[in-house]
Amino acid sequence: MCDLVIVLDAIFNYIERYATQPKQPGKCATCHWTGSQGGRRGSDLSRLSASPDYIRKSLTDPDSQIAVDFQLVQIVTEDGQVFSGRRLFENTYFLLFMDEKENLRTIRKSRIEQLNRPHKSLMPSFRKFLNSSEVEDLTTYIFSLRKGPSK
Repeated sequence: MCDLVIVLDAIFNYIERYATQPKQPGKCATCHWTGSQGGRRGSDLSRLSASPDYIRKSLTDPDSQIAVDFQLVQIVTEDGQVFSGRRLFENTYFLLFMDEKENLRTIRKSRIEQLNRPHKSLMPSFRKFLNSSEVEDLTTYIFSLRKGPSK
């Protein structure tokens, strides 16, 4: 029971310290769905299947392991429009992506002048903002968001 109290205390300390401060780490729900709220640009944390090591690495060095479902695309169209976002689907004829404001966009490939796929994660690194203890606290919190198997 004592371990549970320590973990819960760490989670609440993290939330109090970061989640309530604008322009600080801790705005996970801006991009990630957390089971009842959040964004759609990042992974669904309530259905997380990654290991704790993967989560730690994602928090501190997200560019080192970019899942194909979260590939960044940068597009310049023939008329000079510039777009970027998360690639959702692509075939010979068109590209479907989600922009920074979570709008779904489809562009015909024949209209694309330039298509870049930088090896850059959509998720920022928190290496400069979190010490190792805070990374552990956040990893624990993220795992607490997972839903159990549905019955």
